[in-house]
Amino acid sequence: MAELFHIHIIPGNGATKTAIEKKISLAVDWFRLSDNSYIVYTTSDAKKWNARLKSVVRPNGYCLITVLHPEDYSGWMPKSFWTWLREMKGKLGY
Repeated sequence: MAELFHIHIIPGNGATKTAIEKKISLAVDWFRLSDNSYIVYTTSDAKKWNARLKSVVRPNGYCLITVLHPEDYSGWMPKSFWTWLREMKGKLGY
């Protein structure tokens, strides 16, 4: 079953945006919120994402991976994000 996760990454020593996004691209789909923050649509769980991202986070980096339930939300984001989120909500049955 697919889910949405919010992944926030402060990369470890030497990790590049390209290396991070190569790992993020293992998701079915994803959206970059900012340089360090992504929403991913994935069939993998948080533990698997933790293992995938370890090489771009450790040592000296930080990572938060949390399920995102888009039932109730608000904010100011680019129109492209809201379009993407609505599409993902449809796939998730929300």
